[in-house]
Amino acid sequence: MKQEEVRKCTKVVELFRSMMDELGDMCVVYDVRFGFIVLEYYMDGYFENNSNYDNAEDLYHHLLDKWKFCWIVDKAKVNGTEEFEDYEPSLTKEQRTERDKALAHFEEAFRQIQTE
Repeated sequence: MKQEEVRKCTKVVELFRSMMDELGDMCVVYDVRFGFIVLEYYMDGYFENNSNYDNAEDLYHHLLDKWKFCWIVDKAKVNGTEEFEDYEPSLTKEQRTERDKALAHFEEAFRQIQTE
């Protein structure tokens, strides 16, 4: 990986650091041979899932998808929604606005990462 792409990927990881810290069962590590490795679902001494990325855009979309999933699951718990297909329809107007603002923040931050 070129140093510029490593720098961008590192900034993408930092963009989602609070989510990873909150979850506690995932992290992103860098290895010069393999690139950025997303390790997920830590249990019994190992990670159940891993994905490798060599560019900031793919890494960003993976972490954003993880954020979206975690966010909607959290709101479903708050709303008392049990079935996955009901998660989206159960969101309140305020929750939808909150999500849209967060997504706009991530998109703007990623645009800045790409242009720096």
